[in-house]
Formats: sequence, C-alpha cells, structure tokens
Amino acid sequence: MSANSGAHSVRGGLNQSGGSMFMVLSDLANTTTGAVGLTYTITTPATNSGGATTKPVLTLTTMENIMKAGGTYAVLSAAEAAGFVAQGKLLKDMGTTVVALNGRTYRKFAVAATGADFVKSLGVVGNPAAAPNTGYASFYLDVTRDAGSVSADATLTPAPILRCF
Repeated sequence: MSANSGAHSVRGGLNQSGGSMFMVLSDLANTTTGAVGLTYTITTPATNSGGATTKPVLTLTTMENIMKAGGTYAVLSAAEAAGFVAQGKLLKDMGTTVVALNGRTYRKFAVAATGADFVKSLGVVGNPAAAPNTGYASFYLDVTRDAGSVSADATLTPAPILRCF
C-alpha cells in the first residue's frame, strides 16, 4: 500500500503491519535490580460476545517474568533480564495495538535478537508462548501520545523509544 493511502498509517512511527525497529532511549526496567519498569502484559483479554465488548486489562510486569514466560530464559537473573530492554537495545514492533480500560494505547514489541538467535526466531528473542501473550518474550509498551489521557497515576508516561528503521 502507498504510504499516502492511509491504509497503513505511519503516524507516530507505528503502522498496522509492524516490523519496524525501535531503539530504547532509556532503560525500560531497572537494569540493576530488574524491578518493574514500563513493560506490560495482558492479564485479562478483550472480549466481543453478543455485541457486548470489554477492553483488555494490562498489568505492569518485570522483564524477568516476560523472559521466563517466553520459554528460553528461565535461568536469567532479574538484572540480566532487564538488560534486554536497556538503553541502546533494539525492539521489534510486532504490529498489535491495544487500547486498555484506562484509555491508554499500548503497542506490542519484542526484543530484537542478534547472532544465531536471530535466525532461529525470525529476529526476536525467545520461543513460542509458554504463557498467554508472551511468546518470543513479547510485551506491551505505553505509546499514548495524548497528554490529556493521563490518569491520576502520574507514572503513566509514553515509553522512551525511537523508531530507527
């Protein structure tokens, strides 16, 4: 599709099909302790049954939990897992956008793999899902651009990422 057709909007560096690479501008998790940072997983999926729809619920989680759920990295320490989303690392846009109950917009990303891991998993780290929504160590980042949608929780800020190619 043409970039000007509107079919695959690239506004804000995101498009419907995903595949773009993003650079992490500042750590998404605490790389020393592995503490919760800006990474989310879906804990309650969206439903659309009988015309009634409910939005998904996303919950902050640690990279350690995400990497373990991805299947391959069960032996990583919290700090090692947090290093996957440290400043300067690459993320792959997985092409999924979710609007949660709090009105915030989240985009699905996965950690970009290097070396032999790149070939085994089509460019991302990990294996197919051992837990819902976390296959290939994927996670969601808040990409909300509208400052007016910030709730009373002042920690809700857009993820510090930059589209690079």
